[in-house]
Amino acid sequence: MKLRLRKNELLRRGRDIERVLFRGRRLQAGAVRVYYGPAAEPENRKAGFITAGPFPNAVARNRARRVLREIYRTNRESFPAEYDVLLRADHTVAELGYGELEETLLKLAGKMQSAGRREKPAPKSQ
Repeated sequence: MKLRLRKNELLRRGRDIERVLFRGRRLQAGAVRVYYGPAAEPENRKAGFITAGPFPNAVARNRARRVLREIYRTNRESFPAEYDVLLRADHTVAELGYGELEETLLKLAGKMQSAGRREKPAPKSQ
């Protein structure tokens, strides 16, 4: 398994982040929200990691992003490949343990997959 996400696997440009944030779908569980939208390049899905709310300091805010990035990196195959993903943590994420946060994100990834199956039109029968 790769030890880090490559630059081309990250949502970095503002317009890409806004595309997922404002035109995509959203799921929430506790302190975490997952925004997802169709990947601009289906063969190269991307992920972004953001924080929101009044974090006590920069250390806590950056730690929250690092933990989200690590959970995504180690469980990337659980997220549907056809979507770009934006993971957002609020300030209460610091109260959660790594395992609890990972479990929450994997549940949201499962909901993304089931939502993706529902959105695809059924083939027409004759």
